[in-house]
Order: sequence, then C-alpha cells, then structure tokens
Amino acid sequence: MNHISQGKSIKAIKSNQSNQSSQPIKSCRYIKSIKIKGNKIKLTEFMMEADMASSLGDARRKIEQGGVSINSEKVLDYKTELNKKNDNGKIIKAGKLHFAKIIFK
Repeated sequence: MNHISQGKSIKAIKSNQSNQSSQPIKSCRYIKSIKIKGNKIKLTEFMMEADMASSLGDARRKIEQGGVSINSEKVLDYKTELNKKNDNGKIIKAGKLHFAKIIFK
C-alpha cells in the first residue's frame, strides 16, 4: 500500500507535498500505518515489517548511511529501539519514498 500503487505519480506526490508544506507530514495520506504488538521493536526489524528494507543488513546499511529518520531527525545508530512510551505514532522515513507510521497496540 505505498503511494505508487494508489495511482499517483512521483511528480504528483512531490507537488502535493510542496503545496502542503505548512502542514506536518503526519497529514499525508500516503503513509502506511504499521501496528506493532508489544512495547518495543528494533528499528531494523520495524523497517523489514514495513517493507522499507529487504533484510536486516539492508536496514542496517540504510541507517548507517544516513537514509533513515524518525520525525525528521536522522538516525545513525542501527541498534536504535522504538518503544511504546516515546515513539508511538511517529513517522519513520527511509530514503525519499518510504514512509511508515508506527502504532503500538
């Protein structure tokens, strides 16, 4: 359910995002919501759950190369853990096109 399968082109998405720059990224309708059971998950595991990475090694590489951010803050430590108390509802971005919202049950 990424934004490309919704029938929008990349140019249309970029123009929509630039026109809505005053709104926070949370309002974008192209962000997948990923529900996680439990109280915490490693960022690398979450990226695999959200189809942002093909393997744990791929997720680690993306993080170490600065391609991953949580609520617009770059993450460089692949050992980062997301937890229910601090990270519920945050937006994880991998690369230019992959966005996912983490929701703990």
